[in-house]
Amino acid sequence: MESCPNQLLLLKEILETFASSIGLKVNYNKSMMVPLNVSEERLEILASLFGCSKGSLAFTYLGLPLGTTRPKIDDFLSLIQKIERRLV
Repeated sequence: MESCPNQLLLLKEILETFASSIGLKVNYNKSMMVPLNVSEERLEILASLFGCSKGSLAFTYLGLPLGTTRPKIDDFLSLIQKIERRLV
């Protein structure tokens, strides 16, 4: 998606429409905007417009590491430890 405020507002409207149609509410405080080839100033404007925090790559999503490079075994250690604790 292009870093255009108008497109971001349309995306927010689509999310709100979808959420209200199924009886849910979008929590933008739990959301994070991760920039790809966007300046820091532009990111600040877009994140405040959307109502979410700013993030960066790499980060974890549902316990799995996400980034631009292939994850290493070390990146999965916390997930492996969590699984081991549940097996004991």
